[in-house]
Amino acid sequence: MARYKFIDRWTIQAPIDQVFRYISDARTYPQWWPVYPEVEILTGDAEPAVGSRARLVVASALGYRLDLEVEMTEYDPPHYFKTVSRGNLEGTGEWELRVPLSSHALL
Repeated sequence: MARYKFIDRWTIQAPIDQVFRYISDARTYPQWWPVYPEVEILTGDAEPAVGSRARLVVASALGYRLDLEVEMTEYDPPHYFKTVSRGNLEGTGEWELRVPLSSHALL
């Protein structure tokens, strides 16, 4: 099986707590992230935490769909979380949020 590593860097001008809340909570994805038209939380309606699981449908621009089950394995708000994905895409996802150094100079 082929192995891939994807690295994205996003710059978002918003408070880190707010950004973390949206990115770490799959329940919010259909509201703001169009590639995730379907999300089902498999661990009730609980807030994100280690052990929480979700089923996600990814809709590509090419018309195909991927089904994933994602489990939160590490959770350290508002800076870091890690997930494990199973299904049509298998692997780990790591999210690290940082406040840019230039923002510290304003404090």
